[in-house]
Amino acid sequence: MNSTAVIQILLTACSFGWQFLHSYKQAVERERRPIDSNTRSRWGRPSIGQYKINFDGAVFKEQGAIGVEVDIRDHDGKFIAGVSKLIRGPCEAVVAEALAAREAISLLR
Repeated sequence: MNSTAVIQILLTACSFGWQFLHSYKQAVERERRPIDSNTRSRWGRPSIGQYKINFDGAVFKEQGAIGVEVDIRDHDGKFIAGVSKLIRGPCEAVVAEALAAREAISLLR
Protein backbone atom coordinates (compact mmCIF):
# COMPACT_ATOMS: atom_id res chain seq x y z
CA MET A 1 0.00 0.00 0.00
CA ASN A 2 1.53 3.37 -0.96
CA SER A 3 1.56 6.45 1.28
CA THR A 4 -1.28 8.13 -0.66
CA ALA A 5 -3.55 5.13 -0.03
CA VAL A 6 -2.66 5.12 3.67
CA ILE A 7 -3.43 8.83 3.94
CA GLN A 8 -6.78 8.31 2.19
CA ILE A 9 -7.62 5.49 4.59
CA LEU A 10 -6.70 7.62 7.60
CA LEU A 11 -8.76 10.55 6.36
CA THR A 12 -11.73 8.27 5.74
CA ALA A 13 -11.40 6.73 9.21
CA CYS A 14 -11.19 10.16 10.88
CA SER A 15 -14.15 11.44 8.90
CA PHE A 16 -16.18 8.38 9.84
CA GLY A 17 -15.18 8.82 13.48
CA TRP A 18 -16.45 12.40 13.56
CA GLN A 19 -19.67 11.37 11.80
CA PHE A 20 -20.13 8.54 14.31
CA LEU A 21 -19.67 10.89 17.28
CA HIS A 22 -22.10 13.39 15.79
CA SER A 23 -24.66 10.67 15.12
CA TYR A 24 -24.21 9.27 18.61
CA LYS A 25 -24.84 12.68 20.19
CA GLN A 26 -28.02 13.07 18.15
CA ALA A 27 -29.19 9.57 19.10
CA VAL A 28 -28.63 10.21 22.78
CA GLU A 29 -30.60 13.46 22.62
CA ARG A 30 -33.61 11.84 20.89
CA GLU A 31 -36.14 9.60 22.51
CA ARG A 32 -35.65 5.92 21.89
CA ARG A 33 -37.69 4.67 18.98
CA PRO A 34 -38.58 1.08 18.07
CA ILE A 35 -36.18 -0.46 15.56
CA ASP A 36 -37.66 -1.08 12.13
CA SER A 37 -36.77 -4.67 11.32
CA ASN A 38 -37.28 -3.99 7.59
CA THR A 39 -34.33 -1.55 7.50
CA ARG A 40 -31.24 -3.16 5.99
CA SER A 41 -27.83 -1.67 5.41
CA ARG A 42 -25.62 -2.75 2.54
CA TRP A 43 -21.93 -2.47 1.90
CA GLY A 44 -21.15 0.45 -0.41
CA ARG A 45 -18.33 0.12 -2.90
CA PRO A 46 -15.49 2.71 -2.57
CA SER A 47 -14.11 4.44 -5.65
CA ILE A 48 -11.52 2.62 -7.75
CA GLY A 49 -8.12 2.79 -6.10
CA GLN A 50 -9.57 3.51 -2.66
CA TYR A 51 -10.29 1.32 0.33
CA LYS A 52 -13.23 1.13 2.70
CA ILE A 53 -12.91 0.42 6.39
CA ASN A 54 -15.85 -1.11 8.23
CA PHE A 55 -15.85 -1.68 11.95
CA ASP A 56 -18.41 -2.76 14.50
CA GLY A 57 -18.68 -3.52 18.17
CA ALA A 58 -20.97 -5.95 19.97
CA VAL A 59 -21.81 -6.51 23.63
CA PHE A 60 -21.84 -9.97 25.19
CA LYS A 61 -23.18 -9.27 28.68
CA GLU A 62 -23.38 -12.95 29.64
CA GLN A 63 -19.65 -13.31 28.96
CA GLY A 64 -18.72 -9.92 30.41
CA ALA A 65 -17.05 -8.99 27.15
CA ILE A 66 -17.14 -6.83 24.07
CA GLY A 67 -16.48 -8.05 20.54
CA VAL A 68 -14.87 -5.80 17.93
CA GLU A 69 -14.43 -6.46 14.21
CA VAL A 70 -12.63 -4.43 11.56
CA ASP A 71 -12.18 -5.12 7.88
CA ILE A 72 -10.61 -3.20 5.01
CA ARG A 73 -11.77 -3.92 1.45
CA ASP A 74 -10.93 -2.52 -1.95
CA HIS A 75 -13.31 -1.30 -4.67
CA ASP A 76 -13.97 -4.90 -5.75
CA GLY A 77 -14.85 -5.96 -2.21
CA LYS A 78 -11.58 -7.92 -1.92
CA PHE A 79 -10.48 -8.37 1.70
CA ILE A 80 -7.25 -6.43 2.34
CA ALA A 81 -6.85 -6.66 6.13
CA GLY A 82 -8.90 -7.14 9.26
CA VAL A 83 -9.07 -8.01 12.92
CA SER A 84 -11.60 -9.58 15.26
CA LYS A 85 -11.19 -9.54 19.05
CA LEU A 86 -13.05 -10.44 22.21
CA ILE A 87 -12.23 -7.96 24.97
CA ARG A 88 -13.15 -8.41 28.63
CA GLY A 89 -14.53 -5.22 30.10
CA PRO A 90 -17.46 -2.87 30.48
CA CYS A 91 -20.47 -4.14 28.55
CA GLU A 92 -21.79 -0.96 26.98
CA ALA A 93 -22.54 -0.46 23.30
CA VAL A 94 -20.82 2.94 23.10
CA VAL A 95 -17.64 1.42 24.59
CA ALA A 96 -17.78 -1.45 22.09
CA GLU A 97 -18.09 0.95 19.15
CA ALA A 98 -15.30 3.19 20.48
CA LEU A 99 -12.97 0.21 20.91
CA ALA A 100 -13.84 -0.97 17.39
CA ALA A 101 -12.94 2.49 16.05
CA ARG A 102 -9.66 2.37 17.96
CA GLU A 103 -8.87 -1.05 16.48
CA ALA A 104 -9.63 0.31 12.98
CA ILE A 105 -7.15 3.15 13.46
CA SER A 106 -4.56 0.78 14.97
CA LEU A 107 -4.91 -1.53 11.97
CA LEU A 108 -3.96 1.35 9.68
CA ARG A 109 -0.65 1.96 11.42
